[in-house]
Amino acid sequence: MRKKLLRRGLVILLIAAAGAIAINPYFRQLVFGPRIDGTPLCAWQERIRRQVLPQREDNLLHSIAKLFQPKDEALPYSKLDLEQKTYLWLTLIDDPDPAMRVQAVNALWGGAQCGSRLWGGDSWAVSTYFRSGTGVNFIDVAYSDSMIALDGTGSTIFWSEGRIGGWRVPKSPDVAPHLVRMMDDADETVRAAVFNALATQGKRAAPAFPRLFELLSHADPERRTQAITTLNAAHPKTRAWLDQLIAMLDDGNVGVRQNAASALSAWNDRRMAIAAGPRLVKALRDPDTRVRMNAASALASLRVHISEATEALRWALRYTDPAVRGDALSHLFSEAAPALFDEIVHCARFDSNVENQRGALNTLRYCGARAVPILVNFLRHPDPQMKTLAVQTLGNLGAEARAAVPFLLMELEEFGSHGIQALASIGDADAVPKLIDLLDHRDLRGNALSALQSLGSPARAALPKLLELVRDGDAEISPAALQTLLELEENHEATFAMLVKRFVEAPTANDASLWQNLISRFDADARSLLPDIVRRLNDSQEDKERIQWMNVLGAMGAGASDAVPTLVKIAEGPNTDLRYAAHGALGSIASREGLVVPLLIRSIQREKNDYGAVDALVPFGKRAEAALPHLQPLLESNDQNLRRSVATAMLNCGRRLEDVLPQLLPFLTGDDQYLRQTTAMALSQTTHPLDDMLPHLLPLVRDEEEGIRSAIIRAIGEFGPAARTAIPELASLLDDDSQYICDTVLEALARIEP
Repeated sequence: MRKKLLRRGLVILLIAAAGAIAINPYFRQLVFGPRIDGTPLCAWQERIRRQVLPQREDNLLHSIAKLFQPKDEALPYSKLDLEQKTYLWLTLIDDPDPAMRVQAVNALWGGAQCGSRLWGGDSWAVSTYFRSGTGVNFIDVAYSDSMIALDGTGSTIFWSEGRIGGWRVPKSPDVAPHLVRMMDDADETVRAAVFNALATQGKRAAPAFPRLFELLSHADPERRTQAITTLNAAHPKTRAWLDQLIAMLDDGNVGVRQNAASALSAWNDRRMAIAAGPRLVKALRDPDTRVRMNAASALASLRVHISEATEALRWALRYTDPAVRGDALSHLFSEAAPALFDEIVHCARFDSNVENQRGALNTLRYCGARAVPILVNFLRHPDPQMKTLAVQTLGNLGAEARAAVPFLLMELEEFGSHGIQALASIGDADAVPKLIDLLDHRDLRGNALSALQSLGSPARAALPKLLELVRDGDAEISPAALQTLLELEENHEATFAMLVKRFVEAPTANDASLWQNLISRFDADARSLLPDIVRRLNDSQEDKERIQWMNVLGAMGAGASDAVPTLVKIAEGPNTDLRYAAHGALGSIASREGLVVPLLIRSIQREKNDYGAVDALVPFGKRAEAALPHLQPLLESNDQNLRRSVATAMLNCGRRLEDVLPQLLPFLTGDDQYLRQTTAMALSQTTHPLDDMLPHLLPLVRDEEEGIRSAIIRAIGEFGPAARTAIPELASLLDDDSQYICDTVLEALARIEP
């Protein structure tokens, strides 16, 4: 009987265990998979959910299962490779919770990059995430090193681990079928995230184009608007898309028409875009005033029908509704302002909306010298913001505002830094005596120094006072005073001799930054001071100060060759910050390669992402050829910035182009626009023969990315007459649709055949 009961109990336990395995995903995946890095997939998913959805309530079964699951710290996300990260996030794009789907989209396709970071201080930096309709804000919390996203109501959409992009996979998967399918997600926030992601993909968004064009006819105007914005960001600016966009100016929904008119402003460099001019002129009479203003702004961007756009703005500036006047002021462009001077002045003086008054005052910067009397009157305005804005606008007018200088000088301390900056922009020598007086004003002397420097030779009367400030060695003011002094002083040798004496006889804590400024900016020869600099470096107990002295040695270049053994010793030490600073200095000095290059190779072997060591090899050029076998494996890194540095180093260190180019050709022809451009630029800036490089550079002048085309065209032009063989290919680009490309080609041809 007892055996029978034991057997039954065992069977029940087995059934219960099997049930637990079948019901709970953790136990089921523990036995049957799938797993990532040996851990059940659901454990990785749960780690992310706990951070994206921190308020989610767990049921009893889930709470029991958590007792057996590894803790977050046992799941090192950063150690997963690209394939594992991509697989993990792809399993979450169909998660039941919309917030989780949003986070998956941003992790896979880089939407989290749109955030903004504020370094230092316990505060939030907010930037609006691309989305039509209600805005989505990404708020990066500096003190917690994390990022969250809020929708327009303040509700949390997602929370992201680590620095911006901490979740992001290094290389996004194809948008098809995932993002294409998710454009029709049931949740509005998810759809917004999908459109945001597609807008950043460029040509990789091509599989989504057919569906986006279909959405231009969708019944929901919000979907039509999102399609317009996404296509305008990702689709090549072809005539077919231009025709579609022009047609959207006839949409029955006001918001869609507004968005279409605004989108046409982005075509300002496309010569074909003048085709939109007649339809935009018609839009200047649209029943909706916002459509009219967007159309006027688009015409200004396209540089067509300026007079019609100006008249539309005149009508709006005289309109009874202050909101319409404010919209007109925000769309007012420089070519229209002089013709609208009377309307702008009337708004500045009498508009019932104070924001419109401020907008009008700011717009007077386009109106030249005749705006000066109006602005001077506002210098005594009771509203401090209006007063400050008048000062700033006078500064924006530059030399045209000379008549305002006496009025600015009378109340300069009241106007503070804004007044000083305005005087610097105007550039009148009458301001010099007052600026010299302000050098004794602790709060304003930094601004005064900057203004004196911008005034140039008329400010040489300040030299005695500047010498006094430099001799004092004040850590806050001495570097700026020195820089101003050297900008104004023609006899640099006398100043240099004075500083050398002070350095040796009366050293101060600010000497390192002062000498770095002096040497790097004015190429001063400080080799006689090298023993003292090395001694100060070795004697210093503060890492920050030691780094500054290493920067001084780096600024000396080859003249600091005798300091290389000291820097090598520091570079072999345990302190990471000091080691990186030593690498930078050794690269700038670029001598004694027999000692330095092996050190840099060891550092690369020890730290696979040691940017400093890789970049330090570049100045050695072919003397660092021994590093090539150690650099090549780093080309497989997921870090595109590291690959860029490695490509630059290999091109500079390779003795023959054919020894390194085969490994780099995939970068020149791959999908990564950034790597194509930086690799091509690195190639064009090496010392290899031009005839060897041109066959690889010329195909890139027809790259689909305008930034790459212009960069390579400009780089070829820099070779001058040696690039004559490129003339036919460059000349064929003079019919490019981009006016900017045409202008760049003309500049390059002028350099090749002056």
